[in-house]
Amino acid sequence: MPGCLSACALLALCAIAVAAPSCPGAASPAELTVRPVYGTITYRMGNTRGDLKRMQERHADTNRGLPGQWYPLGLTEAHFEMKLKTDVIVRSIAPRRYCAYPAAVELELGYPTFTVWVDRRYRRGTCEYQAILDHEHEHIGIYRDKLYLHVDSLRGQIARVIRRFRPIVVTSPQEAAGRVQTQISRKIRPLVDKFHRIADSANAKIDTPSSYRIIHSLCRNW
Repeated sequence: MPGCLSACALLALCAIAVAAPSCPGAASPAELTVRPVYGTITYRMGNTRGDLKRMQERHADTNRGLPGQWYPLGLTEAHFEMKLKTDVIVRSIAPRRYCAYPAAVELELGYPTFTVWVDRRYRRGTCEYQAILDHEHEHIGIYRDKLYLHVDSLRGQIARVIRRFRPIVVTSPQEAAGRVQTQISRKIRPLVDKFHRIADSANAKIDTPSSYRIIHSLCRNW
C-alpha cells in the first residue's frame, strides 16, 4: 500500500541520518580521479549515400534534419562512454548493521571511438573526398575540444558530489559496494549528460545548409 511504502522509506531515511555520523572514518574525503578519453578514429568508406541516409535517420542524435535535396555524404558517430569505479569501505556499527562510504572514486569519460563514414563514390585523393573528411574531422575536433575545455569543471562538480556523500546503512556488507556506486552514479550522471549536450549542440552548429554550401563550393565533381 502507498501509505506503508512511504512510512518505510521515512524510517529508513531517519535510520541513515542517525547512523551516518557514527560511521568510523566517514569524514575523510574520498580520493577522486577523473580521466578524459579522447578516442581513436575508425574509417568506413564502402557505404552508399543511401546507406548513410538510413544510418542518419536511425540515430536521432546525429540527425540534423537535412533540408530538401541534401543527402549526407559523410557521417561521424561519436561513441560517448562513462565508466565509474568505486572503492568502498564497510564498517560494522551494530549486529547485522553496517555503514559504507567511498574511499576512492575513479571516473573515465569521453569518446573511446569515433567512426567516420564517407560516401563510396568519392575516392581517396579527390577534392570531394578530402572536403568530406575535413568536415567530419571538424566534428571530432569539437568533441575532443569540448571534453578538454570542460573536464576540469566536471572534476570540480563531481568532487563536490563526493564530498557531500553521506554513508549508507545496510544489513549486509555484500550489498554495500553496489549501493554506494549506484548512488554516486545517479548523482553525477546529470552533470555528465549536461556536458554531452553541450558537445552535441556545438556540433550541430556546423551542420547547416550554409556550411554545406561552403563545402560544395570547394570542389566541382559532386
